[in-house]
Amino acid sequence: MDSGIGFEALIEFTNLERAEWLDWFRAAPIAATSAQGAASRLAISTGPHNNGRIRTVGELALHIFVAEKHHVDRLARRPLTDPPPGAATDVETLFDFGLHSRRALNAYISSEPAIDWDAALEFEIFPGRRVSVTPRKFVAHILLHEIRHWAQIGTMVRIAGTPGPCPDLLFSPAMGGGPIDA
Repeated sequence: MDSGIGFEALIEFTNLERAEWLDWFRAAPIAATSAQGAASRLAISTGPHNNGRIRTVGELALHIFVAEKHHVDRLARRPLTDPPPGAATDVETLFDFGLHSRRALNAYISSEPAIDWDAALEFEIFPGRRVSVTPRKFVAHILLHEIRHWAQIGTMVRIAGTPGPCPDLLFSPAMGGGPIDA
């Protein structure tokens, strides 16, 4: 059975999510934290039980974009792209990198021959950690990984007392439809 759900629908939805989060991060600083002035919403903590590598929502958002770009680099057999310095603390730099990673994903999807989508490939994701995965599964992972992490960010900012957007596929225009009442 072909459901007709393709990457284009998930890309459309994640593009809408990114736009809502970009607007929210741009909207206002959170609170005065020191003599230097107000802190960016990107500085909201991921909580006391974070892994030590991703301590702020800015770092988690950067992780979304870096993972997308690195996975596309792997699929395209290119060297991994480093994010720009300071991206986790600067809204414009962060989301510009996200735009760069999304363009790379779209270019990969549009150029990959249909015959290659289900051919298993091997990648080293972390030192000593290899995976065998098809390009179809890898691209699906990229998009679901993003959706999952934006939901985590939504929870973290809500817990921090600064509720953010609450994108939901059901209420978005992606794949048609959307809310019918105000």
